[in-house]
Amino acid sequence: MGVTIHYRAFASEEQVDKVIQSVKEICDDLKICYQLVSRVDSHWAHIFDIVLPTLSKIYPELRVELAEPRQMKGIIISLHPDSEPLSLVFHKLKDSRWLLCEFTKTQFAGSNVHKLTVAILDRVKEIIPSLIVEDEGLFYNSRDEELLRRILHVHDKMLKDLFRGR
Repeated sequence: MGVTIHYRAFASEEQVDKVIQSVKEICDDLKICYQLVSRVDSHWAHIFDIVLPTLSKIYPELRVELAEPRQMKGIIISLHPDSEPLSLVFHKLKDSRWLLCEFTKTQFAGSNVHKLTVAILDRVKEIIPSLIVEDEGLFYNSRDEELLRRILHVHDKMLKDLFRGR
């Protein structure tokens, strides 16, 4: 529970490499911690293996076959201790495309981290125009900061009420 940004895209290897380089430069400029992913991580691959079949029921375009042997590459960004990492990790498909299908929860880090996440996704969209972003904070499409703050506040109140047993 909490405000989450979902994002997905198919990309070429050239686009993947450009995203990694561009986001790395942003992180270096802003002194943001990140981790590069250049090989298969069994933990993340296992999670993706669980999530992808479920998502493919919602989004038929995600009914894809992963390449064998598995290949992953990308960048994972730590924007704030109270936010989930922004994962831009791509998975190689049998047809040579790369798939990005991720989400990040910004609820507990506040509106500035949410806006920074959107700004980074804007940069990704410049490189991969087919990127689809679904923002539960409604900021990605509206750019309405007050609306984002209100949505975060409502979610905070709901969570507090839930844990108080109301």
